[in-house]
Amino acid sequence: MTYSLRQVQPLLTKPELELFQASRAGAIKELNPRQLAAKLTRARALRDKYRDTYRRQTVATRTGPAKDRKQMGGENNRTEVKAEIMQEVLTRFEAQHAKAQAKLDKQAARKTKTARAHNAP
Repeated sequence: MTYSLRQVQPLLTKPELELFQASRAGAIKELNPRQLAAKLTRARALRDKYRDTYRRQTVATRTGPAKDRKQMGGENNRTEVKAEIMQEVLTRFEAQHAKAQAKLDKQAARKTKTARAHNAP
């Protein structure tokens, strides 16, 4: 599921929201490779954090005393959604990183080919 800005605003903190905004179509194309790598690392860390927190919360609700358990479920729904949002952001950054890397590889190959042509006898 793709999340809109309106859906994520009440869930994310200000730095997380800035990361989400940077992963959107227009903004992600303006990032240089260094910025892209930094955002990729941050998105991966946040995704792992929320995924692990969700697992811990789920286990905690299952293993607690029976009298304290609720039948409702979904107490950690917010954490699950944040993990999904960060996975989506990470996927966008990874796709853009792959495109940027392919472009750099293509440029490097072109430079090598040009250098060989100039050095030929």
